[in-house]
Amino acid sequence: MTARMAAPASLLSPRFSPMRDLLRTVSRPRLFLLVAVTILAALSEGVGILLLVPLLGALYPGVAGGGAVSELIAGIGLPRDLGPLLTVFVVLIAARAVLQLIRTTEAAKIEREVVTALRRRAFAALLGAEWRALSEERRAATSSALLSDIDRVGFASHELAALAAALVTLGAAFAAALALSPLMALGGLAGGALVMLAYGGLRRRAARLGEELSARYADLHGLIGDTFAALRVVKSFGAGPRSAAALAGIETELSANRIGYARSVGRGQAVLQIGAALLMALLVWLAVTRWAVPLVVMLPLIALSARVVPLLGAVQQHWQNWAGASPAASGVLALVERLEAVAEPASDGTIVAPPLRTIALAGVRVDYQGRDRPALDAIDLTLPVGSLTVLAGPSGAGKSTLADVLGGLLAPDSGALMLDGRALAPGERLAWRERVAYVQQEPVLFHASLRENLRWAAPEASEADMAEALRAASAEFALALPGGLDTLVGDVGRQLSGGERQRIVLARALLGDPALLILDEPASALDPANEAAIAAAVARLRGRMTIVVIGHRGPLTEAADRTVRLEAGRVVASSSAKAAA
Repeated sequence: MTARMAAPASLLSPRFSPMRDLLRTVSRPRLFLLVAVTILAALSEGVGILLLVPLLGALYPGVAGGGAVSELIAGIGLPRDLGPLLTVFVVLIAARAVLQLIRTTEAAKIEREVVTALRRRAFAALLGAEWRALSEERRAATSSALLSDIDRVGFASHELAALAAALVTLGAAFAAALALSPLMALGGLAGGALVMLAYGGLRRRAARLGEELSARYADLHGLIGDTFAALRVVKSFGAGPRSAAALAGIETELSANRIGYARSVGRGQAVLQIGAALLMALLVWLAVTRWAVPLVVMLPLIALSARVVPLLGAVQQHWQNWAGASPAASGVLALVERLEAVAEPASDGTIVAPPLRTIALAGVRVDYQGRDRPALDAIDLTLPVGSLTVLAGPSGAGKSTLADVLGGLLAPDSGALMLDGRALAPGERLAWRERVAYVQQEPVLFHASLRENLRWAAPEASEADMAEALRAASAEFALALPGGLDTLVGDVGRQLSGGERQRIVLARALLGDPALLILDEPASALDPANEAAIAAAVARLRGRMTIVVIGHRGPLTEAADRTVRLEAGRVVASSSAKAAA
């Protein structure tokens, strides 16, 4: 008994299109090699089964039969003696083992190519997307896609290669069965096709479970990421048990998903084995009682059946595994295509010189999806080069959005960013951002040394450059640490105090010698001493660069040349320090 399965229809469906796209990233020679060794390994197995006919004839000379197979063996001049036949048989088995080894190795390489290419593409799309679009993405889902889902895509490509190998081997088995007994081969084909069709529901359920798995992994990444970001708050509120309970809930759902999937696979294998045994028994009975298949052909057919049943199981399992993992490919590619569709304009190669007179916004409007009013509306604002301007106003007034437009991080929907009276072209935004330094409210440091953190802004900075930047940022304390610039700052800089982190971040910003320095509430959570240190550092920078401070109070706002007040996305007041006094 045997069966030959045609390429699964679902492989031609829209669900397979993401995998087709991903396979295009694979090296063509490697893909061709995989196909070639898969076909050769399958042929070696089919030929090995056919060799059983002359082997049985050599062992039992009195047994008649063999028909077309015996004629084929005689036609190619293969020796009919036992010794040569056994030698050919062993050579075939050895060749198949080597081919299988090559196939396994090449399939693993293809899996890694798919994962590497997709992760690089996804990461590049993430880094190259417009800031506005990134702010609308769910961070946990994006993180899960880049980590868990892309690894599942690699698993899907592995299962697809294994499925193809099993199908090709089944094809070779069917060809061997046709040579032995066309009636039994066609009967096995019909039975195998019915078995695969019966498993359609299980494969659809596997796809649904795969989609649910992606959602649960996104929840898991979100919970862990949020917990780490707010670890101090979680501990201070004694919310650890609640966070642990939330994690337990997600893990319970993940476990239910995994166990349900395993149960589905196990049920399918059990039904397959029982059905295959019944089908094989029926075909053998027909072969003996109705079709008069000779013994010398029957025995190879039984051996072939013993090989085909596990192959059918492998086809079903690989197909089901692929169905469960393929939603990850669809989700990741959807994310990548969404981000690539909102990519920032590529740099046109223009070098943007530091402005000499003014940095200005002319008629700027910014809309965010889902909001009933613009984040910025008809903003006209001019900053003299070298000035210190404070942006004030209630939460949601548009201060951060205005700063993002000034820094080239956000493109306005209408209006323009002007440098010395000239509108910045879309292809110049990236070059302008190289002239801008942004210090956000929550200082971000990496788990590395002070030196590595500083050089993030200027990789070629010398020791003298770093020391100068630290002094300019009132962060001389870093030079006096026992480890100096080699001191590790810990995860997100937790080895340093809040004020120390803020001053290190300011020093890092200054290493790039920016034309525009944007400070987002730089001292909102600092004690008076650290606030005064930051204010003193900024005061020393006055005139050297244009400075924009987002803030409401404190020494920095008091020292500003001008305060611009925003409400509901509009400038409602603008006063110089002298006028305010």
